[in-house]
Amino acid sequence: MPGVTADSILPLAEAAARRAIALAPTLGEAYASLGQVLKKVHRDAESLAAYERGVALSPAYATGYQWYSYGLGSNGRWDESIREMETAHKLDPLAHVITLSLAIAYDGAERFADASPLYAQGLAQQPQAWYAWRFRFWHELALKRYDEAAAALLMALKDPASDRYEDLARLAPRWINPGTRAAATDSLIATGPVFAALALARWTRSDSVAVAVMERAARDPRQVDARSSVWVYALLGPRLRADPRLKPAFRALGFPDVTASE
Repeated sequence: MPGVTADSILPLAEAAARRAIALAPTLGEAYASLGQVLKKVHRDAESLAAYERGVALSPAYATGYQWYSYGLGSNGRWDESIREMETAHKLDPLAHVITLSLAIAYDGAERFADASPLYAQGLAQQPQAWYAWRFRFWHELALKRYDEAAAALLMALKDPASDRYEDLARLAPRWINPGTRAAATDSLIATGPVFAALALARWTRSDSVAVAVMERAARDPRQVDARSSVWVYALLGPRLRADPRLKPAFRALGFPDVTASE
């Protein structure tokens, strides 16, 4: 809608959530919605408290646990994040977004064997979950299964919004070809979208190269929305999330500092 921005709509969303709580103070869904709004404006402590209240009041609401998991992950509390997403999955195992989010959470803890069947299940439920194909690409890289990674990359590029990944689309044919993969990897790490660059740096190069990718992103924060910190933290994994070299990048990107949390 013309003239409508996140900055203009979020105060209205917060007011609506608080009005819902006032009308139905035992409705956990309203607290979960408030948590979502507060997370988007980086009021992390208030957001987590709202999520916690929401799941306590509505313990059968799977989406509440899902959102709570994202909030915990955004603050580096990975074990707790996995626990809440596991609860969401038990409550609603047919929700593809929950299934795939649990796969990504397991990847973020380097529990790759647990993640693999969930990717298969979730993407069978919803093959057009383009974000999950991008994470499946990372997952297969971690397992050194490059043919599977190439197939996941091709699926990710079917995303109707893939124009946002112009560099990835341009270099993907070279990456898929084993003969030009190394050069394409270097090009993507140097100039490609942060998610692809970070995955390739971490799983085909070194921690120092992954740190350099984050430093590149910090010089141009438009590359990574601060609200996507949970997904970046998933890609970094436990060792790099705790790496003090990343403190300046987290700060520049508006991410919570999680370097001391694991």
